[in-house]
Amino acid sequence: MNRFSSMYLSVITTSIAIYYLPKLSEIKDNYLLRAEVLKTAKIILPLLAIGCIIIFISRSLIINLLFSSEFKPMENLFAMQMVGDFLKISSWLIAFLYFAQAKVKGYIIAEVCGALLFVLLSRAMVKQYGIEGSVYAYSLTYFIYFLIVLFSFRSLFFSPTGLNR
Repeated sequence: MNRFSSMYLSVITTSIAIYYLPKLSEIKDNYLLRAEVLKTAKIILPLLAIGCIIIFISRSLIINLLFSSEFKPMENLFAMQMVGDFLKISSWLIAFLYFAQAKVKGYIIAEVCGALLFVLLSRAMVKQYGIEGSVYAYSLTYFIYFLIVLFSFRSLFFSPTGLNR
């Protein structure tokens, strides 16, 4: 499930990185930066949601085409994986601001926290829910990661002073 997810998400993240990151890097005004993030999110997230829904609906076909019948139990993992993938891209739209604003230290801290959180949640949730616990941990990790990066850039998104021109 993770490999499949990585394959199609790499197409999305590469596309975003080619246009979005350079665009963010050239913007110095907080108001315009916030507007660019929101504009990109309004385009990317609905398309991603539609893609996730199509993948979920097509999960049996995908497994039959790409994998052997031994992977049929993987069908149960698609719903939470799609939720996690959606949260992952949503959080990355904000996390790209670390690079655009040359806040490498903040990015490294967020990534290390996210990785540690995933490991800890995976251990606990796999023990409790079996293999499905891994996708629960994945989705929960990216929900928390989204909150971490949103909190990190809270002044840009929530503070009236952060939006002054």
